Amino acid sequence: MKTVLWVLRQSLEQGPEGPTSKVASIRYRAILPAAGLVRHGWDSRFAVVESTHDGNASPLDLRADALVLNKSFNPFNEIVVRRAMQAGTRVLFDISDNHFDSPRFAAHYRALAMQCDAITVPTASMAQVVMEHTGRDAIVIADPVERSRMPPGALPDGRAPLRVLWYGHATNLAALVKHSEDLAAAGQRAALQLKLLCSEGPRTDAACEMLRLHGIDTTFIPWSPSAMDEALAWCHLVIIPADVNDTRGKVKSANRLVEALWAGRYVVAHPLEAYREFSDCASICERLSEGIDWALRNPADVASRIVRAQEAIAERFSVEAVARHWDAALQGAAP
Repeated sequence: MKTVLWVLRQSLEQGPEGPTSKVASIRYRAILPAAGLVRHGWDSRFAVVESTHDGNASPLDLRADALVLNKSFNPFNEIVVRRAMQAGTRVLFDISDNHFDSPRFAAHYRALAMQCDAITVPTASMAQVVMEHTGRDAIVIADPVERSRMPPGALPDGRAPLRVLWYGHATNLAALVKHSEDLAAAGQRAALQLKLLCSEGPRTDAACEMLRLHGIDTTFIPWSPSAMDEALAWCHLVIIPADVNDTRGKVKSANRLVEALWAGRYVVAHPLEAYREFSDCASICERLSEGIDWALRNPADVASRIVRAQEAIAERFSVEAVARHWDAALQGAAP
């Protein structure tokens, strides 16, 4: 077996089905690819780099055929990359967010990007950012879908409330709050029950309060893998509001949208770049209320859109499909 070492910024947790993490990028960009790579003859190890009292990187067994550095905020990772490359290990730097404009991390990201053998990214937009800041091409490898495929769920007939789910990082709650008035307008045509699934904290408390002030029946659920499964089974549709003028969102992957469609739930989302390829499978629109209203009026079309989306997801976003691209990148070959 070949060996790949995944260098993470946070230790893994042990879940009922094996290693997991509350950090989405670790699951999508390390744990799931590692599982898929087994079929390609790769054994995976996971490690976190820490500093020592003398200012050096902590000892790390770098014996591996390849090393993937997953979203680094640790300057000692530059030492690890240098040591690995000196030992003849192929090094990939996986960049899932744009930190090249960050006063705190820009120099670190440029240094790692120029050191490594190859750069991997989840979207073409992120690849463009890498080119602009480093002059280097990046290998685009999509985020794989995480859950099991489920058949399209039925929408309510008008008598029962519409169960709506929002999930994501707490920093994305600002976009939901910004569009709470529009969401409340949708609630005037059909009673809404909204669940928020994310980490606990002041942002979450403030968002719940603001949504309730707009008359939206809102419940908060702390994120966990099991809570995510239960929430997707509970809801009728998923909403993904976004600030389309925020440059950070322009490089984001479509993982939230893909997960919902794969779970058989229709999606109403604002038009981020990564969502546009799903415009014939979901309501990608400027107003959440318009998308929700269309879904309620066209339940048969909603079901057929979900099926069409799942066929595309199986081809491009399954763990097996994504693992083929990781295998090629780790070997330095064309996918």
